[in-house]
Amino acid sequence: MIAARMRECLRLLRWSETDFAEEAGYPVAKAKAWLYGREHPPLVVMAWLETLAKVHRLLPRPSMPPQPAALHSLIGAVVPQAALEDRSGRTVKAGKEPVELPKESVMDRSSFAKPVTILTGLGSPTKIESAAEAYALLADWPSASRTAAHD
Repeated sequence: MIAARMRECLRLLRWSETDFAEEAGYPVAKAKAWLYGREHPPLVVMAWLETLAKVHRLLPRPSMPPQPAALHSLIGAVVPQAALEDRSGRTVKAGKEPVELPKESVMDRSSFAKPVTILTGLGSPTKIESAAEAYALLADWPSASRTAAHD
């Protein structure tokens, strides 16, 4: 059951067994033994992997703003420059006054819809309210196990 859950977390993170071993700071053979149930992994490794998968699932999907493909060709602008949007968000057409465009509803992707509480370290609860907080929390998390594994 534990091994299957760990493999599911790796699938969610799109990590290979080698990636997992490298990030966790353990030899690949040991990581494979954990992932296939031949050995029991340390609780801290299981909690770390589970937390990474949980936060990865909660982060908003990356997206790019729509690119107006028809505005440019390989040789340059297809639409006259005067018809393009200026920096103030208004569209200017040749010989006419600027027209205010309706504001698009843009989702704020810097914070979660609702805070997420995870257990860190020795089981102390930590509330994560934004992607920046999640990144800061997870940036150095496996470093302690990496250092201990190489001593």
